[in-house]
Amino acid sequence: MEELHAMGWLNGLTIAAITATSWPERKNYTAQRYIELAELIAERWQSQARLLLIGGVADSSGIRITTEDPRRHVQVLHLDGVSADHLVNLFPRCQLVVGNDTGLTHLAAMARGRDGGGPPVVGLYARHSHSKWRTGLPHHHAVATDLSDRMHQGDLCPVRDAIAPNTDIHMNAFPPVALAEICVELLNRVAP
Repeated sequence: MEELHAMGWLNGLTIAAITATSWPERKNYTAQRYIELAELIAERWQSQARLLLIGGVADSSGIRITTEDPRRHVQVLHLDGVSADHLVNLFPRCQLVVGNDTGLTHLAAMARGRDGGGPPVVGLYARHSHSKWRTGLPHHHAVATDLSDRMHQGDLCPVRDAIAPNTDIHMNAFPPVALAEICVELLNRVAP
């Protein structure tokens, strides 16, 4: 990750977004939504943002790092196949981490820098209890659907308890515009 720092990817407003998921048809917020989110945040902060789209952890195919053409307010770097060990060191160097209800988002909340600090982490919970999977740390936040909140209230799991929602709940329940408002508020709380 020192290479990312040397190339300037960790300077300024750096947002990590977790695109990896164990259940893509239900938990994939999509790279495009994360890019839109980063653009909205950068506009509000009146700065350039660097978005690190973090895919699955290391496997036999190795690490894949690709960039996209720069956008008006956002530079995008795709990081796929990066090991959890490296991500633990990367997350505390970001200003914000946003991710679906998956292990890497939980890992981001637990990862702290040498000084004990780290960024706000926002988990997106559409189907499962937001309280069951948050760390309880003050910087780990949840944005949840009504279904997620019902699962929280009753200590339920839609899979374990065979609960079928009356509507399909997907990550599109979190429009980037609304999510950006939450993220900007969290960033403003920790800004120097």
